[in-house]
Amino acid sequence: MRIRYKEKSHELESLNLQLEQASEFKSKIMEAQSSLKKELEKVKREKQEALEAKEEMADIADTLEMATLDKEMAEEKAESLQKDLEQAQERIEELEMEIEILKSELSDKSEGITTQVEGEDGQPMTFKMKQILQQNDKLKDTLVRLRDLSAHEKHEKQKLLKEFEEKNAEFDQVIKANDKLKTRINEMEEQMEELHGYVDAALGAEEMAETLGQQKLTLEDKIKELEEAVMELEELQEVNDQLQEGFKEQEQDFRQELDMKNLQVWEAQRKTESVLESLADRELIIVKFRELVHKMQEENQELRSQLELSSKSSSLSSSLLPEMLDFKKMFAETKAHARAIELELRHMEIQQAQRHVQYLISFMPDSFLSRGGDCDAIMLVLLMPRLLAKCQVLISQLRDKFTAVATVDKTTATSAKQFSAMSRFCTHIHLLQGILHQFTHSLNTCKPATLLKAGASYPDMAQQEKALDGYIEMLKRERVDENLSTDSLEKIVNYFNTVHPTLLLSSGDCTVHQGQLLADLGKALLCAIDSARLISILSWHSCRRVKGWRL
Repeated sequence: MRIRYKEKSHELESLNLQLEQASEFKSKIMEAQSSLKKELEKVKREKQEALEAKEEMADIADTLEMATLDKEMAEEKAESLQKDLEQAQERIEELEMEIEILKSELSDKSEGITTQVEGEDGQPMTFKMKQILQQNDKLKDTLVRLRDLSAHEKHEKQKLLKEFEEKNAEFDQVIKANDKLKTRINEMEEQMEELHGYVDAALGAEEMAETLGQQKLTLEDKIKELEEAVMELEELQEVNDQLQEGFKEQEQDFRQELDMKNLQVWEAQRKTESVLESLADRELIIVKFRELVHKMQEENQELRSQLELSSKSSSLSSSLLPEMLDFKKMFAETKAHARAIELELRHMEIQQAQRHVQYLISFMPDSFLSRGGDCDAIMLVLLMPRLLAKCQVLISQLRDKFTAVATVDKTTATSAKQFSAMSRFCTHIHLLQGILHQFTHSLNTCKPATLLKAGASYPDMAQQEKALDGYIEMLKRERVDENLSTDSLEKIVNYFNTVHPTLLLSSGDCTVHQGQLLADLGKALLCAIDSARLISILSWHSCRRVKGWRL
């Protein structure tokens, strides 16, 4: 029910988000549509202005063509007037020459002409002279008019040339403006095409806005339905919370009971370990006792054979000795029988403790036995003292089996080699004890979350115990000598030295037990010094033997 409530709430949040996105998208589309409409109107106005400018350009082009035609006509007229002027000037020059000729003739014949006889018509001969003078005056007037006309034509020509230059400059400007307007028109047409595309997109956006509006309505209906479902789920959630509170109380009770049972299990395991240790000690005592009994029986047999050959005076003492031996044998058998009964009782207690643990585990939840659960954390806490105990067993047995050598000579060379090898082996054992003590201190002081995190690595750590079991098995079978390999032991030490900072020290709630670490390192250093000292002495003796030296 809680999962369904979460799914409904997530679906409601997603629908609300889609609704907000749709409304924002609709507002953006409307703003874009309004801006596109404004741009479209602006482009339409610019297009109309461009068309008007184009029409004005056409009118200007027509005017320019008319001005060009007028210019050509004016140039033709100016050329004709120039030709007339040149002809008139030539005519004036001819007339001036004739006038000069006539003046010279008149000046030569002025006296003779006045004394001449009158003509047949009764008029004097000066009439031609007057006529020539009048004609000369007319020609002068004509010449003046021609000069005025030429000056006027020249002025008109200059005026027309100036107007032509102005029109030409205006025509160039109009051509440039026409080119600019053409490029502007092309740009406007491209913008029109883009705006048509925008308009089409805006129309599509309007359709999308309509569909989004419909979707919004449907989403609002769904939201109402989901709100009703959320109300129902909230009611169910309240019921679920109440149930969970009850479950939490039960879980706390179960956890307290589990802690008590774990404590009992730990005590039972501790008792089991002590019983096993006592069993091992007693088995060793029994073995030694049996060896002693066998030895005493052999001695008894020898003494009996000697007594049979001895004199009759010692017959009384020989009869008392077997009785004493039989009494000691009976006492030892009685003591061994009592120890055997005690061992059977201890074995029964161990079996009962193991069954108790199995019964407790059967009532635990599945999460307790899962990988990285509470069970692994508990087993990890129990693993470290067990490994420390096995290390201590190895050290004590090796010290009992291989005693220290005070002086090194030919007779004690083998013992010295064995003690050196065992000292090197004990060095690694002390280093392993050092890191195991740090593990034990960190596991006893860390937080529960850190303990669970470290418990996930219990299967890998449990594999390291097999190497120690292998060394103990070799010790049982009397296969431990100076050729014993320490590779597996070094791998165990390197493994725990690598895992300890990663799992425990990195969490920040664990510290290093410096006093214990210093003590373990001191023990390892002493063993290493013993091994190095004996190795150096043995090397010195071997060098002397090679060179033929003598002590």
